[in-house]
Formats: sequence, C-alpha cells, structure tokens
Amino acid sequence: MSDVTAEVKGLPELKAAFRRLSSETAAKILKAALQAGADVLKNALTESASAHTITGEMKAAITAAVDIAPSGTSGVARVGFGKQSYKAKWVEFGHRQVVMAEGERKEVGHVPAHPFVRPAYESSKEEARRAVMQVIQAGVKDK
Repeated sequence: MSDVTAEVKGLPELKAAFRRLSSETAAKILKAALQAGADVLKNALTESASAHTITGEMKAAITAAVDIAPSGTSGVARVGFGKQSYKAKWVEFGHRQVVMAEGERKEVGHVPAHPFVRPAYESSKEEARRAVMQVIQAGVKDK
C-alpha cells in the first residue's frame, strides 16, 4: 500500500545501551522488535478486513515480514497483501466496474471505497510502537 517510516527518538540511555551490544545481538533484538510491531499491525488489519467481510485469498494473503540491514542497525517491517495487493487497493479506494463487450472494455459502474487499511493502521500504530519499544527495552535490559 504505502510505506510508513517511524524512528524512535529520545531515550538516550536506551540508544546508547543498544549501540554497545554486539551487532549480532542488536540485529536479533531489532528483528524481534520490528516483528512485534508488525504483528500488532497485521492483527489489526486482519480484524479490519473481517469487519469489512473481506475473505478468501485476499484475507489469507495478509502477511508481516521483517528485513534487517546487513549492519544490523536498521530494518524494515512490511505488512501487506502480497500478490493480492491490487485487490486491497480496489477495496480501499474504490474502482470502476468494467466488462468486456464486443472486444472492448466498457465501464458499467463504480464500486465505492471501503477503507479498511488506513483505519487499521490509525487504530493500532501506537500499540505497535509500544510493542517495538517493549521488546527493545527488554532485550537491552537482559544483555
């Protein structure tokens, strides 16, 4: 859908402690933290999809994946629909209804937007941020 970037600011002691960890340990903690946040967003998206009667392949395609940079100091969490993303966009933003008639495309109507992705994100972003921070804090505290 779209990329959302978040950077945790503040907490200088936590950042300093995180930097003192070995790169392998930091990468493991970061991956677990991003996965925790992504799981919160994935669950919210799944619930929102259910509320909008989204079923089948599209609902089954909801995934959460985490990639950590080789440096181990940054990463990306992706929550989305994989190959079903085009369908999610149609539902989220609405679309023209088109049929093939006599070898040509003909617009026969419009399907209105039924936003479910943005509301899921908005309702869960703070919980996801907290989940990330909790995992980082616990990981740094244990080391």
